[in-house]
Amino acid sequence: MCPRDKAATPGSLSDRGLTRLIRMPSLKIVSAVCVTLVAWAWLDHINPAFPITDDGVRDQLLARDCVELGRCRLIGASASVTGFHHGAAWIDLLAAVRLLGGGTVAARRSVLWLLALSVGTLFVTVW
Repeated sequence: MCPRDKAATPGSLSDRGLTRLIRMPSLKIVSAVCVTLVAWAWLDHINPAFPITDDGVRDQLLARDCVELGRCRLIGASASVTGFHHGAAWIDLLAAVRLLGGGTVAARRSVLWLLALSVGTLFVTVW
């Protein structure tokens, strides 16, 4: 038998390959969770609580209109340029946080978690 034929036998290489396949995804998952937690802690540390401005009040009122009055808008707030509007995804996120009983602090935490999850996903994709 040739050495390459011997390496291809079912018992020799497949056991090591199977063990390697089992360990690698779990290592990636554990590493991604660690990177996500570190990213969230870092983002939470460097981003102080944001001040409430006119735009923030407007967005909270639009989310309240959607949750309490049932008048959800399909477009976001109007932009500085006449005839243009922002997307409604931010208002939808605020409305979802309000539906779950959260306020501005919960909205900030959910945005930071989404940012940290994107860092963890990028870590898995690149690695």
